[in-house]
Amino acid sequence: SVYAVASANALQVGPDPGYYSEASAGEFAKALATAQIALEANDNEIAKQALMGLEAASDVASKAELNPMVAGNYVIESAYAAYMEQQGVSKAVCSYYNDFENEGATSEYTLMWTDGPTDYVNAPIYFQFEFVSAANSEQVLVWLEDSVITAEDAANAYFIKSKEINQYVGVTSSVDDSGIPNRSKDLNFTVEPEYPYIVRPQGAYKFNLWCPVGPNNCFHMESHGGGGGLVGDIVHWSGGSVDASCWTLRSIDARTSIGNLTVAPEGDVVSTSYYTVAGAAVAAPVKGINIVKKVYANGAVESSKIYVK
Repeated sequence: SVYAVASANALQVGPDPGYYSEASAGEFAKALATAQIALEANDNEIAKQALMGLEAASDVASKAELNPMVAGNYVIESAYAAYMEQQGVSKAVCSYYNDFENEGATSEYTLMWTDGPTDYVNAPIYFQFEFVSAANSEQVLVWLEDSVITAEDAANAYFIKSKEINQYVGVTSSVDDSGIPNRSKDLNFTVEPEYPYIVRPQGAYKFNLWCPVGPNNCFHMESHGGGGGLVGDIVHWSGGSVDASCWTLRSIDARTSIGNLTVAPEGDVVSTSYYTVAGAAVAAPVKGINIVKKVYANGAVESSKIYVK
């Protein structure tokens, strides 16, 4: 059916790294809008033609390039779905003034996670981080020569700087008996860029932020409690498919660029769909936070959130 094809080929469109751009997914959105009209018309012949157009557009979109990771300013938002499922709120990384109270801390600030901003462009400065290319830094070139990282890793190496304090994210100040940084301790900041982090894709619009100074040293949400925690430190821990070590990078720059504005909706709303925060389609809004997706006649897709008591 048209609905089955549309559901199976839904694309995540946005300005962030790892997402499809409006340009690459635009034809699919238009074809989907046409298919929805055909579905509502309940005309088999029209539906067949719409289905063919949808399949062709989906094939083109599926082969399109995802938005690349580029140097710039980002909000580092958790991709750990358990928080949205349990609390209905996204979590994000922020710089945190620790007043030298944390064990082993060597700088006045560490990294922490808490409720993230709802407006990325106007996010408080403590949520804003600049990713500065480290592809040609001495450390990255050494790692590359020693086969610690791949050429793709090197191309996606960045120094991560807090916009609030104008300092770079370092590594933990504590080491174990073998001299390897203790991965369960707080991460500190350095005045000079010393520790490059590799932005590693993990699929489904997620990334690891990995610094190969020891085993499994990825940004990780400590005290995440399976989605029940409210706040905690950022430490080094396992990466890969470990959800609490996966992040979505929300570009501030792309959202403020006139060239990246989304296509304005025009014409009638041809379909309205409802989803839970976990992404499950529902026939009508359910109790709690719901995502409402409207498709317009010109193919533009508009998403919003509503709360049902």
